[in-house]
Amino acid sequence: MAVLHAHGPKNTLDLREPLPGDPPYVAVPYLDRMDLAYAAADLVICRSGAMTVAEVSAVGLPAIYVPLPIGNGEQRLNALPVVNAGGGMVVADADLTPGWSPGRWPPWWATRRGWRR
Repeated sequence: MAVLHAHGPKNTLDLREPLPGDPPYVAVPYLDRMDLAYAAADLVICRSGAMTVAEVSAVGLPAIYVPLPIGNGEQRLNALPVVNAGGGMVVADADLTPGWSPGRWPPWWATRRGWRR
């Protein structure tokens, strides 16, 4: 597993030193070629704006949607049709912490690509 984290140009990250056994991690403020990122991905963890949900669905990737915790809940509503069809899950922003476990993923996601839980 490797992680590519596009965090947005206005955001800064406070990263710890990697521990032995941590997956490779690359953080970038912006990606000019999302098509290449999607092509390399097996899973996407993302916000659930309308365009992001459409793009991730169009390329057929499973996703963990993390709606912005502001507004009227429209980002959650954007993700629900995909979630209800089995293409993803919604995790609240406050719940997606370093302790959040990939063991919460539906079992078929792991077997889909030969991942280990």
